[in-house]
Amino acid sequence: MKNTMETRANHAREKLNVFGSKSFSQPVIAESVRVKGVASFKKDVQTNEFSIIGDCTIRGSLVAESFSNSGTCKIEGVSQINEIKNTGSCKLGKIQAKHIHSSGTLSIKEDVCAETLTVQGAVRVNGNLQVKKIEIGFIAPSELQNVEGDIITLAPSRKFISLTSFIPGIKKRIACKTIKGNDITLSKTDVSIVSGRHIKIGPDCNVDEVEYSGTLHVDPSASVGKITQL
Repeated sequence: MKNTMETRANHAREKLNVFGSKSFSQPVIAESVRVKGVASFKKDVQTNEFSIIGDCTIRGSLVAESFSNSGTCKIEGVSQINEIKNTGSCKLGKIQAKHIHSSGTLSIKEDVCAETLTVQGAVRVNGNLQVKKIEIGFIAPSELQNVEGDIITLAPSRKFISLTSFIPGIKKRIACKTIKGNDITLSKTDVSIVSGRHIKIGPDCNVDEVEYSGTLHVDPSASVGKITQL
């Protein structure tokens, strides 16, 4: 039985290269998709390799082994990708991935499920973030909702100097509702509840409540409310 996407696709190509401006109204299946101009996909896309240098919009879902974006990208459907690399501006819907790397601007509308998330840039996740290993070095104001993982590190990036650092009134901070993990390290983080085994509350953090079962270290410059040892 043929794949549903395959039977509906008008043009299934081995390699799809987009130069200039082009729109696709039907589902696309290809060995690789490379966008070096402006591309609009109104349906689902399935490929091994998807790369963007220009501007790309996918109204449906994306299934791919690898995805790289160094331009501007928006995917409205579910992204099922083995490895994501973003150095540009990327807006995604719901993500199921193994590894996510971003050194640009990453905005995710729904839930994220992955093995690793590494960020050196700005990030915003409106859904739940469930990742085994999370390492976020933010260079601009960032925001998460409910974060859950094994190893979680949230701190200003030491690798990049953000232009916003020189703009009065804009501070490099990250805000969360809840953080739950085994080993948690925070700096310049505003969060309601932090729960875990080993927790380090670093400089300039604002935490309403902490629950820990192993060790807890609180920097003198941090503000912490209720502390409960489990």
